[in-house]
Amino acid sequence: LLAGGVLPAGVGSVAPRLAALAAVVVLGGAVAAVLAVLASGSIGPGRLDSIGPPVGPFALCVGVELAIGCAIAVFSPARPRERAVTPVD
Repeated sequence: LLAGGVLPAGVGSVAPRLAALAAVVVLGGAVAAVLAVLASGSIGPGRLDSIGPPVGPFALCVGVELAIGCAIAVFSPARPRERAVTPVD
């Protein structure tokens, strides 16, 4: 442990970080799929019988975006807080 109580990025197991990453991606993709299903439907006859985003590709795109962002946040090196040089009154 460093003085600030923060572990460096290389210290510790990678398994909890991967589990958190997988949980965010799977739950985020599932929520996006449910929202896509709720946003689709029919607003009329003929060509208007199917409107809304396709569920599979939409959930996949949301999952990929979440995976990239969460991987950057989870695996980036942590910096400890710098302590103030002068005491604060």
